[in-house]
Amino acid sequence: MNIYLCGFMGSGKTTLRESLQQQLKKDGFDFDVEIARRAGFKAQELGDYIESIGWDKFRLLERSLLEETLRDFEDGLFSFGGGTLTAPGVREIINENHCKVLWLSTSVEQCWERVKGEKYRPLVKKGKEEFFSLYQKRLKDYEVFEKVEKDTFLI
Repeated sequence: MNIYLCGFMGSGKTTLRESLQQQLKKDGFDFDVEIARRAGFKAQELGDYIESIGWDKFRLLERSLLEETLRDFEDGLFSFGGGTLTAPGVREIINENHCKVLWLSTSVEQCWERVKGEKYRPLVKKGKEEFFSLYQKRLKDYEVFEKVEKDTFLI
């Protein structure tokens, strides 16, 4: 069964996925990094890529990538982008396929501290207030999934 990590930007999804992949010997990837790679961009250039194609098209790419992982992987470990769950149709795909999604719960303050210096992130460019506001809006998207805390996650 594939496992998907979700949570807000800076929650530690990629870090945890990389650690678990090494320990569990699973295939998988970070959705944001994979989309950037396929488009010929570095992960740090993802914001530039999103600006060039727009958020709507980016969200469709996320949905397509989810469909691909369900088709091509049986036991993978993946980390969604912070907004993947807002992509049209993603929640339906998750529900229809009984996907195992784990919410990496991290406080907004800790997320901000981790990413505030990463000016390549579109939301960081908008500032702390916008960051905190979007976190609050997205909580409802995350809270329906099994909650795990990275610092206490044990294998």
